[in-house]
Amino acid sequence: MTVTSTRTPELVKDEPLHIETVPAEEIEENLTEGVAPGYFAINALAEIRIGNVGLFVNALNVTNVHQSHYAPLIRPSLGPGGNPITDVWAPLSGRTFNGGVRVQL
Repeated sequence: MTVTSTRTPELVKDEPLHIETVPAEEIEENLTEGVAPGYFAINALAEIRIGNVGLFVNALNVTNVHQSHYAPLIRPSLGPGGNPITDVWAPLSGRTFNGGVRVQL
């Protein structure tokens, strides 16, 4: 298990549990009154190996944190340079689950 504190979420591969804490941060030009709220996200990976075959299940953003819970992504009016989209400071997609098979040759 790892615990990190960053502003840019990253998936840590080959670790069974990853907890990420992101502190509140002042930001420019946003709809949240200049502050991106802090959050934490949990990613988990489980794998069962049988011989040279592995079956895995991956869960990303189990806490279902995404930026649209805090503020809209589209500005009501154009921002700097005519950009209609706010800065990204949290995950854009919610909870994600996937799985697969790994074969070692």
